[in-house]
Amino acid sequence: MVGYNAEPIHIRYQTTAGKHLDEETIYGNVGESYQAEPKRINGYTAVSDKNQMLTFTDKTQEIVFEYEPNQLKIQDVSAKVGDKGRFQITVLPQNNNKNIYLNM
Repeated sequence: MVGYNAEPIHIRYQTTAGKHLDEETIYGNVGESYQAEPKRINGYTAVSDKNQMLTFTDKTQEIVFEYEPNQLKIQDVSAKVGDKGRFQITVLPQNNNKNIYLNM
């Protein structure tokens, strides 16, 4: 890449079974630091949310972040009329980390 003197950092996002989800290539200069972090991918949860700090060098580097598909187990479902008269359904995922809202 023009303007950078280091080899790139390749970031792969894949499932624990090896299914490709996304990828990125980051460019920089030798000695510069880059903090890689798992990205949000719809339908998947990162196995580890730990960021990785790398330093650009004269060698290509690769990071792989692994994800598992979200498994929904309906434990509690509630429905209400939301803004603008729309129905809002709340589903709690099995891991109880986040609510998922379905607007209808």
